[in-house]
Amino acid sequence: AGGGELVRWDVAIENRNDVALENATLNFYYPAGSRPAAGPAATGVPVERKTLGGIPAGGAVRETFSAFVYGAEGFEGDARATLEYRTQGSNAIFEKSAAKKITITRAPVGVSIKIPAEVNAGRPTTIEVRSVSNAETTLTDLTLELVYPEGFTFTSASPEPAEGIARWRIGDLARGGERKVSIIGIFEGADATEQTVQAKVGVA
Repeated sequence: AGGGELVRWDVAIENRNDVALENATLNFYYPAGSRPAAGPAATGVPVERKTLGGIPAGGAVRETFSAFVYGAEGFEGDARATLEYRTQGSNAIFEKSAAKKITITRAPVGVSIKIPAEVNAGRPTTIEVRSVSNAETTLTDLTLELVYPEGFTFTSASPEPAEGIARWRIGDLARGGERKVSIIGIFEGADATEQTVQAKVGVA
């Protein structure tokens, strides 16, 4: 799947027992960093829980789960469904799980950083960060975070950061849409020292 795209999973449950299943609950664990279509963004591994109740012997249930999947290109994540249930006439709780792997084939947002190849220590330098959407659908509530090298002094930025000196709210980005942030700051360091600025785009 492409990063930022809506992915759907169909979970089919068939009761092959001779007795009914009772108090059945289906927990669906989305790949880390996903945003379930039915709810807000979550950190870590989002989980959606559905109460199925009883499933008669020979009966079947099908549930669909969907989420916008985010991650760097090449990221591999697992979606896992776990059914918890009891059988008729028993108080024991049983569990059955199944997993499906998903791979991000294309990063949802391309990020480029433009800095002069050589800078003079102690003098203002402009850093230009561009974020471009590669997703098929509009990405929402995006943020940009920068990690400055040691010794860097932030002077100003356009637009101004939403938080501190290194976090911006990009907001919504349609397919092919672009946002630009320009930062002015001062690098300090000995001659021939290599310094790196890192950028990360994520979901608020």
